[in-house]
Amino acid sequence: MVGRWPRLLQGMGLLSISVVLAYLIVRIVQTREGANPVSFTLLFMAEVMSLVATVLHFYETWTIPEQEHPEPLEGTTDIVIATYNEPMTVLEPTIVGSRRVRGVRQVWVLDDGRRDEVREYCEEAGARYVTRADNAHAKAGNINNALPLMDSEFALFLDADHVPARDILEKLSGYFRDPRVALVQSPHNFRNLDSVQHRSRTRHEQSLFFQVLMPARDRNEASFWCGSSALLRLSALKEIGGVATETVSEDLHTTTRLQQRGYRARYHNEVLATGLAPHTMADFLLQRYRWAQGTMQVLLSAESPLFGKGWRMRQRLHYVNNLIYYFLPFQRLVYALVLVLVLLLGWLPVGSASLPFLVLLGASVVLTNLASVGFARGMRDAGEGVAYTWLTAETHMRAVVMTLLGRHVPFKVTPKSVNALDLSDKLRLLRLPLAVIGVVIGSWLLRTWQEAGGVFPFGITLPGELDDIAYWAATVFVALEVVTVLPSVVRELRRTQSRALWRFSVHLDATANGAATTVTDIHEAGVSMTGPHGLAEVGDEMRIVIAPVMGSELPPVEGTLVVRRVIGHGEHTVYSGTAEWSRDEDRRGVIALCYADLAHQQG
Repeated sequence: MVGRWPRLLQGMGLLSISVVLAYLIVRIVQTREGANPVSFTLLFMAEVMSLVATVLHFYETWTIPEQEHPEPLEGTTDIVIATYNEPMTVLEPTIVGSRRVRGVRQVWVLDDGRRDEVREYCEEAGARYVTRADNAHAKAGNINNALPLMDSEFALFLDADHVPARDILEKLSGYFRDPRVALVQSPHNFRNLDSVQHRSRTRHEQSLFFQVLMPARDRNEASFWCGSSALLRLSALKEIGGVATETVSEDLHTTTRLQQRGYRARYHNEVLATGLAPHTMADFLLQRYRWAQGTMQVLLSAESPLFGKGWRMRQRLHYVNNLIYYFLPFQRLVYALVLVLVLLLGWLPVGSASLPFLVLLGASVVLTNLASVGFARGMRDAGEGVAYTWLTAETHMRAVVMTLLGRHVPFKVTPKSVNALDLSDKLRLLRLPLAVIGVVIGSWLLRTWQEAGGVFPFGITLPGELDDIAYWAATVFVALEVVTVLPSVVRELRRTQSRALWRFSVHLDATANGAATTVTDIHEAGVSMTGPHGLAEVGDEMRIVIAPVMGSELPPVEGTLVVRRVIGHGEHTVYSGTAEWSRDEDRRGVIALCYADLAHQQG
């Protein structure tokens, strides 16, 4: 961003922090007297934590450097794909796409599943297959097992579902002209746009991290390896003894060791690989638990950027924000608890709530939210962060407690196959936000009933009295909590996902039984095309030849379309069905077209 906009945004950030500080001073000086000490203390602690988190967020995203585009560097580069239990429908596109990357010397498939079908496929596709006798240290151990066999200068590390763009090495290699650079990370992006973490077709739950936080961190040398879509200097990795195995966040832990040896991690903010986001809330929370516990294991260890030697303060502050993020659910729970204490017991957190005080409170809330949305650069809406905090609250709180108790769970790969959840599973996974919303709404209804003159059975009354200002202030905060959290919970309860293969919209010239047609929709097992009416009926087979997309460097592909549906009349009749490709090379050509070309255009 250039011009006046960054200065206006930074000015709004400073103004919002100033207003919050003024509010907290007024809270201590003017509202402590007469407040319930429990509610006052709980709320004040939560508000201070909110201020700290806001300041750190503004610090992290204060400026975003212009994206560098260094000239490609010549050097031997291999691609390394670590896999365990991913099905071939997931793994094959990654192998096919990797084989077509410009400048790659060798593709390594490290299979901790020891599967014959993967070994046979690698032999056929021209990839090198490596396995081992056990699964010690999970992904880190899998990579370390193959590391002594590798003699390339650089290695691009990919998860089994991340299909690289053809030019990924050209975009990342230039950073290594600096001999201090040990790794270059690029964003994670996802082709299954109906995943649990997609809020729209253009952004997902990790968009803020990969499109804003990581490029901003790069200015202070605080970016790090995120497991996949990263190019590493193998000599540096071997120098530190390979990938770290002591924690389940082997990528972050390895980065800290490289940085302690004087190496740098860089970030290139351009989508160069597309993967699969967790399909269900269960898969999403499994992944987030591993990330939470692994991050805390690293940040609370002797090698932590928070406590270890050799780290600059500007780097430490980024990692402080990492740690605080996992404690935010406790803060949200405290906010909800104070609201319930006010409504059920009349325990007011302020001794007096004058109109000027309420205006100051409202200004601090509004300005902070506006500035936070601005600093998110379009990657997060107002209230979206709070909603995600509630969706992951139980998982993150459990990870915090288990880590502090020293109880660690083994590494578990995030499932990549479609496995729909029933309603009972979703309710179980969302029980904490549902319970909190239920208690908050129930407390408000009870207080409202009493305020309206309603009588409870057996002469029961709620203790304490709320004046009009206190009641309506509590009502506003109840409404804010509900409209922030409930839509996300309902969205997840209603969300359905059953497609194992994702279609890609295209406009490709083709022929069907010799007639000119246009392919409008394609994946490796199916095609939709438009053409003249009368080419085929349901159940017929059509011989198809599809021209390559411009710039794809692929030859035409041939196959047979088994027609399952015919829609319309005239010159734009739609024929769709399953595809049977003439040769393996044709099928791989379609896979490369879909995942190495179209997926990146979509992203």
